[in-house]
Amino acid sequence: MYLDDQRCLKQDEKKTQKRKGLMEEITQIKAKKKRMEEDIRVLVKSADHDAEKAESQGKLSFISKSNGLRRAAKEKERHLETLERQLTDKLKELRTLPIRPYAI
Repeated sequence: MYLDDQRCLKQDEKKTQKRKGLMEEITQIKAKKKRMEEDIRVLVKSADHDAEKAESQGKLSFISKSNGLRRAAKEKERHLETLERQLTDKLKELRTLPIRPYAI
């Protein structure tokens, strides 16, 4: 009886640590996602600004710069999709972890 209780406590502790680790990973992924979204927003805004400059001043160098910024934003969007998939997978994994079935 005592050994069974100890074994259950160890299993519960492992599950709790795994849950805590997953929660930390989820928090990190969410933070990365938020930073990535902000980077994309700033890149697109800069690209729009350069495109407007090119239109008003008639310089092709601004168009080239604008296109480069848009390419960088698209690359970050692809990376953002990867982060979103990772986040979804971690959340699914978290949901599948059993909650403590009983307290001793």
